[in-house]
Amino acid sequence: MRTICKKMCGVLLLLLMSCGASAQDIEIRDFKENIRDLRASLNPVSDLSGEFCALIRFSVSDTTFVIEPNMGFIKRTTGPGEILLYVPTMTRRLTVKRDGLLPLRGYKIPVKLEPKRTYDATIIANGIPHALPKMEEKDSVETPPLPKDTVVVKKMPVSSSVSPVNEKKTKANDTEMHMYAGIGLEAFSMTGVTGRIGMEVGSHIIEIGGVIGFGKTDILYFYDSKGNLIAGRSYHPMRVQLQYGYGVKLAEMISIAPMIGLSLNAFQGTDEKTNPDYPDYYKAASSFSIAPAVRLSALVGRNIKLHITPAYSLGMYKSNNCKLISENDSKFKSWTDGLHLELGVNILF
Repeated sequence: MRTICKKMCGVLLLLLMSCGASAQDIEIRDFKENIRDLRASLNPVSDLSGEFCALIRFSVSDTTFVIEPNMGFIKRTTGPGEILLYVPTMTRRLTVKRDGLLPLRGYKIPVKLEPKRTYDATIIANGIPHALPKMEEKDSVETPPLPKDTVVVKKMPVSSSVSPVNEKKTKANDTEMHMYAGIGLEAFSMTGVTGRIGMEVGSHIIEIGGVIGFGKTDILYFYDSKGNLIAGRSYHPMRVQLQYGYGVKLAEMISIAPMIGLSLNAFQGTDEKTNPDYPDYYKAASSFSIAPAVRLSALVGRNIKLHITPAYSLGMYKSNNCKLISENDSKFKSWTDGLHLELGVNILF
């Protein structure tokens, strides 16, 4: 009786070991977020409901693996040693298949997927990372040609459980819109604090911003025709500007945007010495400028862009007060016509 029990235990042990070995034909390991990979944020893809997808990057040597998320996928691309899969953020399980290997079914994703974020995972074949499937291994015996049905796998047909790619949504991603707000510091002709709000629609940039100047002119004295003092005032600058630009990528996280802007420059006088008979005499002045610029931006986080923007203002119109004051103060004139350089940060949302 003991002998029979021992034999039965041995058979069961062998069966369990063989099942365990078979169950590990395909595995997924090291599934985690890659905070340094920004491609899902820079080139977002929307699912069929209009929500942004998550991107899963599978490291493999054979890109003919069939990967079926339980919510379907929106877009799949392959590259050397990797499969990129854009999936809805509600995706919770994955099925991985390949001819000649036991499928991995119902793999539970260990993290909650977030929109516009990239996740890394490794597909293990026969316990070896990046291993080629055993069908393609070479030995001293000539391997027979692959059956024709494997060619169908390489074409990656979409199965019934996978959502088809929505062509309209894919095209819409080329004009994805982002709002942003920013602050900065401007130097040279007008030194001051800058602020802006704007939006990026694909490569197009539209924004409205302004500058509150730190500097002021020397005291300017105004006299009437009899030589009597009318007022002595110093002037502070402020600018409101509408800009348009077109962004071009230079690298994965660096872009350049030629821009053109229209500025309203406003100058307010502060009384130093004044004659009460002339309270509003040359109290304020204004001008309009057109300003070509070039913005060089670097993405330093998911939603943070640093930029440097040199520009040159060209005066298009000056009020009578502005003309007169400009003739008497070179600093005042440079606020309407002159080079300025801005350093700033934009926060995307």
